[in-house]
Amino acid sequence: MSIQYSTTHRTNNMTDIVTDLGSTSYLLIYTGSAPATCGTAASGTLLASLPCSNPFAGAPASGVLTASAITSAAAVANGTAGYWRLCTSSAGTTVIAQGLVYATSTLVTSALTAAGNNVLTFASGGGAIVVGQTVSGTNIPAGTYVLASTATSITMSANVATGGVANGATITFGGDVSFPSVAFTIGETISVSSFTVTATGA
Repeated sequence: MSIQYSTTHRTNNMTDIVTDLGSTSYLLIYTGSAPATCGTAASGTLLASLPCSNPFAGAPASGVLTASAITSAAAVANGTAGYWRLCTSSAGTTVIAQGLVYATSTLVTSALTAAGNNVLTFASGGGAIVVGQTVSGTNIPAGTYVLASTATSITMSANVATGGVANGATITFGGDVSFPSVAFTIGETISVSSFTVTATGA
């Protein structure tokens, strides 16, 4: 099995991100695939540079870090957003975290998922959802992400809470950073309504 960590350790991990980002952090969005590590130079084209709050976020909870307000900014190039980097400045030379950008999408369940289970069922469309995308909806715990997907089902990282997920419920899939469309046009206002980072090892 994969190594698992206590909630305390995971929460401390997220607290370190806030500390390391300092007072002038930026969310940078690029085209293409994410570099191999945070220490690897950025690849692709820089699409947008968004100033973050100081501090970047309040106290994390249960290994989930939710950013404070991120200032909107105009796209500086045309392109399809592929990945994001959290950096200590707009220069992007010191990277604290990085991840993938996804377009927001929704699916409607085709069966009840009872509390304590972690598989959602759909008539179709699950094949377009990829491992690592976030999952949100009624009675789905915050910070839940996709572990596996088929054309008709999604396996989640957390079990459904009391009350279950009803047949016919709308489920939203995205990422740490999601947009209605990932195709950016130069001059377009880029806004991030919410941004969460979830510590691994639960």
